[in-house]
Amino acid sequence: LALGDPNKEITSDMKGFLDYIYECAIIAGDAQAMESYGNLYYSGRFGVQDFNKAKDLYEMAVAHGLEESLVNLGYIYYYGRCGEPDYQKAYECFSKHALISDDTQSYYKLADMYFHGHYVKEDKSYAYRLLCKALAIETDKPEGETDARSLSGIFKRIADCMYYGFGTDIDYDAALMSYHNAEHSYYELLKMGDNMVRNLYDECIEMQGKCREKLGMALLRT
Repeated sequence: LALGDPNKEITSDMKGFLDYIYECAIIAGDAQAMESYGNLYYSGRFGVQDFNKAKDLYEMAVAHGLEESLVNLGYIYYYGRCGEPDYQKAYECFSKHALISDDTQSYYKLADMYFHGHYVKEDKSYAYRLLCKALAIETDKPEGETDARSLSGIFKRIADCMYYGFGTDIDYDAALMSYHNAEHSYYELLKMGDNMVRNLYDECIEMQGKCREKLGMALLRT
């Protein structure tokens, strides 16, 4: 129930049971359980989001050897979930995890930091190269193991770079394809019940129209 349907309500009785099970696992030193428990607090599955509790659990998981929780901590620091954004700590989390695991989320969040100049010097060209690296890692995974959430974010960012010429040459044809791929990945997330990506899904469809307009204008000029 807790790890299955993300839209299913967790009752107060079930929360008490989950608290007990997770606390037993934490006492036993189960780092994966620490992260899983933190995810429930981060996502608000208990009725309200508790980022401070999630942060404590992610830190425990990292301390017990689960490097994947570095990404979760990075998001908390990057977006200031527990106060003000701390870009230095976010950078440390994302860069360390990218070095350890070749993780695509870490690469494209590092790309965000270089794109906007958060803690590091703004470098859109390097940001674009990081996005391409993330895409290569994700699409090189065996069939069925790619992550729709990572792919959607990567394709959308690359498409924006190609459309606006951020860190690379303007290429409306390639941008159109990338927006289409992003749309497909966002659609997969929508089917899984993640309605938070609806605006991004709609934006990708809108940007495909703009790409077609640009390509049509180019044909008329020739």
